[in-house]
Amino acid sequence: MRCARRRKNTGRTFTLPYLQLDPLIGYEIFMIRRSSRRFSNFGLLGGILTLLLLLSLIWLRSAWVPLVQDFSSPLLSKLQPLMETLPALKTEWQLYRQTALNQKAVLSELAQLRKQQQAMEIVAAENQRLRSLLNLPTPKGYLKIGAEVIARSPNQWTSRLQINKGFEDGLSINRIVLNQEGVVGKISELSARTAMVELLTDQNSAVACITEKDRRPAILNGAFPGEPAKLKYLENYTKVVPGEKILTSGLGGNFPPDLLLGTVTEVKQDPGHPVPEVFVKLSAFNQALQYLVVLVPEP
Repeated sequence: MRCARRRKNTGRTFTLPYLQLDPLIGYEIFMIRRSSRRFSNFGLLGGILTLLLLLSLIWLRSAWVPLVQDFSSPLLSKLQPLMETLPALKTEWQLYRQTALNQKAVLSELAQLRKQQQAMEIVAAENQRLRSLLNLPTPKGYLKIGAEVIARSPNQWTSRLQINKGFEDGLSINRIVLNQEGVVGKISELSARTAMVELLTDQNSAVACITEKDRRPAILNGAFPGEPAKLKYLENYTKVVPGEKILTSGLGGNFPPDLLLGTVTEVKQDPGHPVPEVFVKLSAFNQALQYLVVLVPEP
């Protein structure tokens, strides 16, 4: 099969040999050759444009370099002093950082020293309390036995506590218990190595006492910590004033005489009642109960 193609504006007819093959194959070969011609034309055009771009850049560089230098020279002259100070700034920053690290170390050491100081102050306070107990005047005919509080029941916090001494240490029932401020209570229960102390803050507590000035007898009833205790069974028209001390009377043989129980804080005198109402602040409960002394008769 032959296929003829005419050129435009000419009357000549020529034959494409590859179109003598199968029409579809011949057409594909024709389109491939046509596309290759177009790509070759595009490559030539791209090369020309690239060359023009390079020439433009070379021209721009030669034209703009003096302008850029004229613009940047004043800026660089102003930045030059700053650039010269950069090493000094770096040195100062390193010094500041080292100073901050040293300060942190000093603060940490200071915190440790403060903790040690607080611990030493606690130990010093305990030593002072122990010295005060050792320096307590001992009533004639009695011995002092030191003891430490080892337990307090939440249900009996205001009325009982347990100490680490018992009958094997020479204690017995109803022996008086003191701290450096005054009378704490008396032994109410006893075992071989421990003892229970009934405190003056037990509401059932009752201690025979006297007023400091006129030596008037009375009974001091217990009260909760922070609340004033009361004197009962005072004689009619007994004169008591705030600030007066209340002491043990020694009656009954259990408590030695003249031991401090508390200080009068308030006196109420009803004109129609001859016995004044006297309120007493217990002396031994102004601090935590930790170290105590038990008075026992000399053998």
